[in-house]
Amino acid sequence: MVGKKLGEALESKGIGVEVDTTDVVKMQNNRGLNYYSSYKVSREVVTSALATNKDLNYIFDINRDSQRKDVTTISIDGKSYARLFFIIGTDHHNYEKT
Repeated sequence: MVGKKLGEALESKGIGVEVDTTDVVKMQNNRGLNYYSSYKVSREVVTSALATNKDLNYIFDINRDSQRKDVTTISIDGKSYARLFFIIGTDHHNYEKT
C-alpha cells in the first residue's frame, strides 16, 4: 500500500511512476532462501526494471523493517508515524554526497 500511495502522490504532481508490487519474500520462500537474501532478490527485481524501462531515473525499494514497532514508529502530536530510512549503498558513485 505504501508504494501505491507514494506512486499516486507523485503522479498527482505530474511525475511519471511505475509501481512494482513483486512479493520479494514469496520469491525467497519459493527458492528456499533465508531472510538475509532479501536485498539480493530485491536487486534482481530492480535490475530487471531498469533493463526493461530506460526512462526510470529513481528507484525506491520500500520494505518493512524487522524491528519492533517502538523502534520503527514515532509519535508526533499524539499520532503515530512510520520512521523512514533512506539507505544508499556504497556502490552508488555519489553515496558520500548524500
